[in-house]
Amino acid sequence: MKFSKLSVSPKKYVVIDVETTGLKSKENDLLSISIYKPDDGKSYERFLPLELSSYIPAFITEINGIQDEDVKDSLPLSQDEVNRIVNEFELKNRIILHYGNLDEKFIKEYFRRHNLIGFNNLNFFNFKKLICSPSFTKGLLTKDNLCNMFGIEGVKETHNGLNDCILEWKLFVKMAGCPILVKKNPFYYSLYRISNEFIVPVSYLNNNYNLSKLVGLPKINVSFEEKDTFRISSIFVKDKIIERKILLSPIDCIYLILNPTIESSRTFLSNNFKSLKYLGYLSEYEIESDTKTIRTDINRQVENIEIVKELSSNNSSSNNKTLTSVNEYTAAIKNDFALVIDYIKENIFLNEPIKLKELVVNSEYELLGLCDLSNENCILEIVNNFKKLDSLAIPLYIKSKNRNCYIIQYNYLYDEKNQIEFKIFKAEFHTNEIKSRTETAQSRLIEKLAATGIIVVDYKNTKERIRLKCNKCGKEWETYYNAVKFGNVHCKYCYRNNTKL
Repeated sequence: MKFSKLSVSPKKYVVIDVETTGLKSKENDLLSISIYKPDDGKSYERFLPLELSSYIPAFITEINGIQDEDVKDSLPLSQDEVNRIVNEFELKNRIILHYGNLDEKFIKEYFRRHNLIGFNNLNFFNFKKLICSPSFTKGLLTKDNLCNMFGIEGVKETHNGLNDCILEWKLFVKMAGCPILVKKNPFYYSLYRISNEFIVPVSYLNNNYNLSKLVGLPKINVSFEEKDTFRISSIFVKDKIIERKILLSPIDCIYLILNPTIESSRTFLSNNFKSLKYLGYLSEYEIESDTKTIRTDINRQVENIEIVKELSSNNSSSNNKTLTSVNEYTAAIKNDFALVIDYIKENIFLNEPIKLKELVVNSEYELLGLCDLSNENCILEIVNNFKKLDSLAIPLYIKSKNRNCYIIQYNYLYDEKNQIEFKIFKAEFHTNEIKSRTETAQSRLIEKLAATGIIVVDYKNTKERIRLKCNKCGKEWETYYNAVKFGNVHCKYCYRNNTKL
């Protein structure tokens, strides 16, 4: 995965942290602002008076230690004080680091409410965006939890703005300017530093907004045409568990009956995963994290099929009972699934040989995918009815390689006939509307800069510096893609000469 590694030079940054009475910037008060300059240790910290509420709730005091008497005699920020802060901390020439979106949001709302200028056009960077995690992590990805995981000292039960600034800087340095991948496990989350050698599995993008943004995916336009529907009755599929505790899903049943050639990609996938640097884990429970054993759903499906094949070919007397169960099970599902299997063989794969779990690597987007079933002319993905077809657009596009794409969606009807419904769709990509990764990234830059009066003069890719130009003063300068993507962009020459500051 190609990305621009961020510098962690302390001369490029200041760190900011705020304490508030809640999470809503228009309804809750900003209680304090703290600033820390990591290269020389200069700091600033001050309380602000209550304006939107009459008291500080007790639960807020428990979090940040700030009480009503602490802010009672404090005064609001003045424009002169803002000007002094901007100059002393060189805020115009530095990136303002913060962890989470609370800090920037509250500061800008406070400045709007008090008609202050000086912070709105600065370059804020929420470095939590570098943490690529699933949507729901049970609140584990806090600054304090990450600092504890990295062994950073100084975490306190009661928050303090300046101490939090120092912790955030140490955390940013530990992250080494690289994105971090968070993988969900049954009882914990593993964290890995992503390298440029790592090829992201397209399945990781599900519910992982930050990772999707870093990859720079294009907008994929796809339509689905329903080709056929089958309803079959089977008492075996949902409940039948053979002696070795293997529960075969409808997907496994289709694999077993089709008997495709199993593509061996475990070595490649294992080596790809090893390019990640393991950092640690976060959990609600006390556990021993095993980083060596990586068993995915893909492995489970392949292993189940391999075990069933092994049992079916083993005629030893010790396995007679299991063998009978497997053979009965296999015969039953072959009969039940006959219509679906015939359709797959004849109408989708045209009676050509079929592969199971073919590895596809898309070099343009540096993504990989494993096809459920495939051959040289088409791919077939099998999903349950909980999966929305639109969510398959990116995975299908990455895996397709200009082949025909089909989807089988199955659904348990839970009726008296114990039926399973199979719907078969064909996906059509509107490739004339799909932009390359470079075009997509450049379009996003142009869109973000549209209201600033700044244009992109030269752009090659997300790793190299880009050249910008201010339409107002005509001057040009270079910066990094991520600085524009994640920060607030302004002409540094016009802003520097702003006489109001």
